[in-house]
Amino acid sequence: MTETGVCVSTTPYMPQPLPHANIISWSVNPKLVNPGNPSNDTATVTWAAQNAYSCDVVNNTTDDAWSGTSGQRQSQKLTTQTTFTLTCVGEDGGHVTQSQTVNIVPNWQEN
Repeated sequence: MTETGVCVSTTPYMPQPLPHANIISWSVNPKLVNPGNPSNDTATVTWAAQNAYSCDVVNNTTDDAWSGTSGQRQSQKLTTQTTFTLTCVGEDGGHVTQSQTVNIVPNWQEN
């Protein structure tokens, strides 16, 4: 402490690094759907992230797109193999991505 009553530190201030995003839960179920069966032609997408500034879920076949660091959503009807991708941006600006694919029951035709 100085004569004026002010504390002075000789150790320089070192800010803590911002944390990376971490996907703590990510599922797409079922992994196999049947486009001809209304009770089994969509998928449930569930996700949760930690230390994330933002997260987005998109897929390669429908207009489904959701945002948020956690959520659970039902896809549109799936008619072809579909890959869902979750991308989260961490507080440090880094990205983390995971994907899961839903397959389609083949439609067999006898000749």
